[in-house]
Amino acid sequence: LIAPLLAISANAISIEQAASRVKRETGGKVLSAKEIEKAAGTYYQIKVMIRPGHIQVINIDPNTGQTISPNQGSRKEGHRGKRGNH
Repeated sequence: LIAPLLAISANAISIEQAASRVKRETGGKVLSAKEIEKAAGTYYQIKVMIRPGHIQVINIDPNTGQTISPNQGSRKEGHRGKRGNH
């Protein structure tokens, strides 16, 4: 039981490391980085401006450092609501 926990924590990254990695990989400017806690688990949500007017939201698993599929992330942070205000 202890060995699997150590394996997870060995790959764990901080929110600062996640933001730095996203900045490095996208070449963009990090606008915000926050920890999101959901019933399914915790993840880091990093918002980055790729170029003026183009913001991307990237979710990172803090235990593995891997990018999480958009389908697994929060749907509240979409861009659709800002486009067409009805």
